[in-house]
Amino acid sequence: MNYLLFLGKPVRVIFLDFFVGPELKVVATMSSGTDNINTFECQRRGIDVCKTPDIAADAAADIAVALILMTSRKIVQGRSKFLLRKRLLMLICLFVTSFLPKNAEKERSRRYWRKRSHLKTN
Repeated sequence: MNYLLFLGKPVRVIFLDFFVGPELKVVATMSSGTDNINTFECQRRGIDVCKTPDIAADAAADIAVALILMTSRKIVQGRSKFLLRKRLLMLICLFVTSFLPKNAEKERSRRYWRKRSHLKTN
């Protein structure tokens, strides 16, 4: 019976001896290298070792292009200016509203509903 084993942790001789047994035929890793697998021991036992060498090549290329675009268009600097303006506007609004009477909003709401009280139908 053939078994396939996916691991993210190191494959050592103890693991091969006690936990897997002689039925193991393939060790596959989801990384570009086999540093965490004892390839010598696997070869001695006739176990095939598989890896995914180009797993991160496309993602690395995408990130590199994105960083080039961000640098050339000064996106980070533009975002910081935007956030600074937003914070400044919030401070101005807080400053202006601090001079309003405390109950101004409630009073405005009361007046609004008082004017429309004749429109209510039961």
